[in-house]
Amino acid sequence: STLAGTHTVAISNDAGTLGNDRITNDSAVKVSLTLENALTLANDEMLQVSADGTNWVATTNTDTNTNTAWATADDAVILITGAGKTLTARIIDTAGNATILDLTNNSYLLDTSVSSAPLGTHLVAISNDTGVLDDRITSDSVVKVSLTLANALILASDEMLQVSANGVTWVEATNTNTTTNTAWATADDAVTLITGTGKTLTARIIDTAGNVTTLPLSDNSYTLDTTQATITNVVINGKKRGDGQLFTGSGIATDPNFVFNETKSILRVRDEIIVKVTMSEVVHLTTTDASNPATYTIKIDGVDKVATYISGSGSNTLVFSYAVEDNIDTTNITSLINALSLGADILKNAIGNNTDLTISAPNITVTDITIDNTPSVINAEATKILDSADGIKVKSSENGTAYLIQYQISTFVSSGSILTYKQKLDQVVTIADPDGIPYGVKIDVLADTFADLSISQLKTGERYKLLFLDEAGNFVGSEVDDLLIIIGGNTLSHDIGNINYGSLAY
Repeated sequence: STLAGTHTVAISNDAGTLGNDRITNDSAVKVSLTLENALTLANDEMLQVSADGTNWVATTNTDTNTNTAWATADDAVILITGAGKTLTARIIDTAGNATILDLTNNSYLLDTSVSSAPLGTHLVAISNDTGVLDDRITSDSVVKVSLTLANALILASDEMLQVSANGVTWVEATNTNTTTNTAWATADDAVTLITGTGKTLTARIIDTAGNVTTLPLSDNSYTLDTTQATITNVVINGKKRGDGQLFTGSGIATDPNFVFNETKSILRVRDEIIVKVTMSEVVHLTTTDASNPATYTIKIDGVDKVATYISGSGSNTLVFSYAVEDNIDTTNITSLINALSLGADILKNAIGNNTDLTISAPNITVTDITIDNTPSVINAEATKILDSADGIKVKSSENGTAYLIQYQISTFVSSGSILTYKQKLDQVVTIADPDGIPYGVKIDVLADTFADLSISQLKTGERYKLLFLDEAGNFVGSEVDDLLIIIGGNTLSHDIGNINYGSLAY
């Protein structure tokens, strides 16, 4: 038989950098022919191909509709090394009559020589390293990979240096320093990382035949982490002014009611409600507009009150603060699940992922907080028992502490002071005057129950003022003359007699 036209040839296992250049390092291949015209063989004929002109391998018709596609079995043709080799095809009958087919692009090259790699262990770095610089932990999936080789690399004309993030997809790196030939890099955003831990970047030299030399890389692991930080829980507590702690009771560390478990607090004006938002990991908050900060909205008696961000960036806990306003008396403090707003601020985790601000209701804890801005009503009456028990009986509408302080001692606390009223008054009663006599005395008072405030240690002839603080820190009393007590000998100079101090003093 004869067959007009020029026919094309291809090989399998074309292991080089191009899949159809017939340059390979695999010596056993399948040869496929695409004929320009249909071929119908006689019963005594076959179509054969050869890689050396000596050993011939039969092909079969792989498309009986067109009769133009013919191929050998897999790995049936053995290539030979050397340049200038060609694949040939013929039709031959049982009598040995042969017709050579005209093939185009039928040259091939079997190259099994392995490239030599530069000696040493080589360094790798990625761009867009959104976490700690050069730790190769990032939230950006597309990067540029840079290699710093221990020694110079000179590639042959049929070789290239490639890198891969998954061992399957390879990206070419080019020489970025032709003076040293040690700096190589891919194009920007050319390498796509894969998620998960324990992933590595690899590098290889490959020639057009597919011969590969792997380069040893140092510190080539990477982590692509696209997981957002989430809110794990929110705790809302009270904080008294001046002592920097969250507590119950009066607000100083020596107070027996002082606790660190942040379970209960009694607050008044300018005390704080503290919101602690705990994240699943360390986060960083960046302020872009001080007039529009991150906030957390709580509800007090159903009214929105805004707690403003004060600290926590660089940790896993963000802290927000709301200063208690006057004219609020309640225990009704709640929080919604969408209470956190970033405003103009930016909140990301350590590697640059945004945060999920959704809060599930079971993860919000509002501790036992009472806001009490109403001063107590107190009653005081003098006793005239002429012995060491001489004193003043004091009763209040609320729990608190009564103080009898020398008139000339100022008990005023300015709004900028680091001390609370109780802290200042408690200091006063621990200090003695030049005669060794305390400047004052105090006694804790239970609501609606008289307590005996002893005057036996106080100075004869001195004038004193009666003051009272409830548990919230509301101040009751006055520093004007008509509320003074004058002690003479073992008795009071006059009775106070059911004085009602109902005013709030600052």
